[in-house]
Amino acid sequence: MRQGAGAGAGPCPCGRSALAARAADGASADAHTYSGGRTGAGRATRAPAPAALKPIRVAQGDLDGDGESEVVTVLNVGDLPRFQGALFVIDRRNGRIVVERGPQVEANDTLILFGLHDVAGDPLPEMIWFAPGHGAHTSYAEFFVHRWRPGAFEVLPGRMYISFPGLSVEGHDLLLSGGTVGSAGAGMAQRLRTDRYRWVDAAFRLVDRSYTPSPYAYHRLIDGIVAETYGRQADAAQAFREAAEPEREALHPDMVPPEWRERLAEAVRRYATFRLDKAAGCTAATEWARSHPEFLEALNSPYGYANPKWTAETLCGPMPGSMN
Repeated sequence: MRQGAGAGAGPCPCGRSALAARAADGASADAHTYSGGRTGAGRATRAPAPAALKPIRVAQGDLDGDGESEVVTVLNVGDLPRFQGALFVIDRRNGRIVVERGPQVEANDTLILFGLHDVAGDPLPEMIWFAPGHGAHTSYAEFFVHRWRPGAFEVLPGRMYISFPGLSVEGHDLLLSGGTVGSAGAGMAQRLRTDRYRWVDAAFRLVDRSYTPSPYAYHRLIDGIVAETYGRQADAAQAFREAAEPEREALHPDMVPPEWRERLAEAVRRYATFRLDKAAGCTAATEWARSHPEFLEALNSPYGYANPKWTAETLCGPMPGSMN
């Protein structure tokens, strides 16, 4: 049995007395950013990874509104390739220490506590923790939010997942940063992104997405589609206008084969112009792509499976495939 990450090496003391002792030297819940791994972006667009943070061992806060703080920790069982972890809440009731265990979660690495924050607007704090994982070339994490009342843990629904993960809290929102793929085959045109999750209609839902700023027309085209998808119409129009500028370079030369550079630039300008015309642009783009297959061939020319691959049928919608 191993301790969770950030808790030190050696056997895990899992008895109630050990848990209480562990709570006594607890860390603050004011932890705001966790980062894992490299960005995976190509050298021409490499952005700094989010600032690293040592995961916290314990957090303290009034989870149930009784005016007294509870202590929260995560304990892990197992070893590679599979771990099992659970949240533990240590509560004082009627002069006694009571330890309650939450639902068990499986992961391929130790589960880690992020902290206590009110992200559901109730306004009591929820427990935020995550399960990191590692593939052949990409690290990732899935994030969980639990609510606790004496005798009951509640898992708040909504899947939150990102590669090369970073996490911060802004107001009641959870901001997940990262999103690139570390494989060379994924391509160099990737950018770090930030996904904003919010408690809406009894679940955490993705309500906005933004990418690391880029001067290239191809990236501004993507920025425009994403902004439009999440209701930022003014940002979308500005991004499409910039993508359509004739003097703007489509992508860094390292990211596009020489024979495709001008063809990509023309395809991006044409597609951005289509997207600017809300009334007729969608139909026009689809018809153009069906009658001019070289347009889609050029638009999809940047190397890498992580880049969008448009078809005539997806030109009117949000980002296609895994980028949506």
